[in-house]
Amino acid sequence: MLVSQVYTHKKCKSYEKAKKKLTVSEAPNILTVALKRFQSGKFGKLNKPIQFPEILDLAPFMSGTSDKTPIYRLYGVVVHLDIMNAAFSGHYVCYVKDIQNKWFKVDDSV
Repeated sequence: MLVSQVYTHKKCKSYEKAKKKLTVSEAPNILTVALKRFQSGKFGKLNKPIQFPEILDLAPFMSGTSDKTPIYRLYGVVVHLDIMNAAFSGHYVCYVKDIQNKWFKVDDSV
């Protein structure tokens, strides 16, 4: 992942472009991705829709080499449901895919 950002130079107060690159050295057996969905310094969630492919190839983000194929198949998603965009309360549900590729909602409140 490559992130571009602009920083202020402390001494001369000029703006400087900077890039930060994050890579994975070894692909894990199971990949878990947690997205920060809460606003910084405020109570509330970020409501920008996220699209995630059902098949993810991690190879472009790898810095090391391995015998493992860094290809992952999505089979579960955890979602925080809330009332009025409140990050401090709500309920979690999970969507899981079975062996026949059918998605199911798992909700312990029903």
